[in-house]
Amino acid sequence: MKRRIILCIGMTIVTVVAFATETTELKRVENLNVALQDGGIAGLLAVARDIPVPRIPSKWHIEARMKGEEKIRVATAARDFGFALVERLEEVAKHFQELPPTEELCAETHKLLDLMEWCAVADGIGNLLLAQRCRDIAAIGLGRVTANLDFPLDECKRLASRMSSPPDWASVAKRCRVLDTEAGVNLFVGCKDSEDMASVMRAGSRLRYPQWKDLALQMKKEGKDVPDEIFREDDIRPKSILQATGDFFEMQVGWDSETPFTCRTRWDRRNHDYYLVDTGSQLAQKALGLLRFREEVGYFPEKYQRTSEEIAKRDAEIIEAAKWGRKVNRFEDDPNYDPLAEAFRLAWRNRPNIDKKNTKDYNSYVPAYQAYTEIASGTFYDRDTANIQDIEQRKRRQREREQNPVIPTPEQKER
Repeated sequence: MKRRIILCIGMTIVTVVAFATETTELKRVENLNVALQDGGIAGLLAVARDIPVPRIPSKWHIEARMKGEEKIRVATAARDFGFALVERLEEVAKHFQELPPTEELCAETHKLLDLMEWCAVADGIGNLLLAQRCRDIAAIGLGRVTANLDFPLDECKRLASRMSSPPDWASVAKRCRVLDTEAGVNLFVGCKDSEDMASVMRAGSRLRYPQWKDLALQMKKEGKDVPDEIFREDDIRPKSILQATGDFFEMQVGWDSETPFTCRTRWDRRNHDYYLVDTGSQLAQKALGLLRFREEVGYFPEKYQRTSEEIAKRDAEIIEAAKWGRKVNRFEDDPNYDPLAEAFRLAWRNRPNIDKKNTKDYNSYVPAYQAYTEIASGTFYDRDTANIQDIEQRKRRQREREQNPVIPTPEQKER
C-alpha cells in the first residue's frame, strides 16, 4: 500500500514538474515574441542573452511525431515566433540594401551574425532555416562594406571571420542530428558526408514510392536531366527503420512555378531533402571572394583597355599571321567578352606574392568579379530577394509577349 502511495506521489510530482517546465518554456517563447515585436532584432538580442533559443520543429513533426498537449502548445508557439522572425528578416534584407556601406551597416551585420549563432544552437529544422537566412543577408553587409575601399579592411576581415564556410551549424553532424530529431528515428546517424545522407533519402523514397525508378527512366528517355545517383541501389538502412518514419520521405508536390522559393514560402512545407546538402550561402562565397581579392590585390580594377603600344603590337601580329595564312583572333570580338572581367582576371594573375604553381587558384577572381558587378549595379541580393526578382522578371516578359505577340510569316506558317 505504501509503495503504491509513494509511486502515485512520485508520478504526480513528475507530471507537475513537466507541466511547470513546459509552462516556463511557453512563457519564454512569449517573452521572445514580445521582445521581437517591440524592439526588432536589437530588442530580441537584448533578451536572448538570458533566454535560450527554442527548438523550432517543422509543422510535419508537430502533426506526425509530437504527443502531449502542452508540448504541442510550446512547439506551435516556437513556430509562430520563428515565422515572426522570418517576416522581420524580410524587412532587414531591404534595409541592408539601403544603408550606406559604412560603420552602421557593419554594426548591423554583426547583430545579424549574433542572431544567426543564437538561432543555430537548437536542433530544429526551423532553427537551421533561420540561421541560413541570417547568414545570407549578412553576406550583403560583408560584400558592400568590402567593396568600399574607404572602409577599414581589418573590420571587413573581422566580419568575415564570423562567416566561415561551412559554419558549424551547417556541418554534416549537425544536419544529421536535426533530421533524426525531426524524423523521430535514428536515420542519418553515422553519415559521413552529404552523399551518405542522400543515400538514406533515396532508400526511403524507394520504399515510399515503388514506381520512382520507372518514372526516372521515363524522364531520362524524354531527354530530361536525371542524375545517375537516382538509379543507385543503396540499402544503407534496414527497411524496418525506414518504414518507421511514415511519410517523412514523402515529397510535397504542387509547388507553383510562380511562387518564389523563399524562407517564408518554405516555412510550412515538408522539404527534408533540402537539408541533404550544405546550406552554405553562394552569396557568402561571393562576399568572401571579394574580400580575398581586395586583400591580395589591394584595389578593384576598372574596365580593361589596351594601351596604344599593345594595340600596335596586336595589329602587327595580325598582319604577320595573315602572310602565312593564319588568323589571330581578338578576344574583344568574342560576343561574351567583358572588359571588366578581363581586368579582374589580369589583376588577379599579376597580383603580388602569387603562387604561379597553384593552377587551381587561377580563376579564384570570378566570385569577386561577380560580387563587385552585382554591388555596382544594385543587384547584390540575398537568395530570397533574388528568387522574388526572378519570378517578377518572368512575369514581365510573359506580359510583354502577350501584349506584343509575334505574328508568324507565311513561310513560317508553311513550315
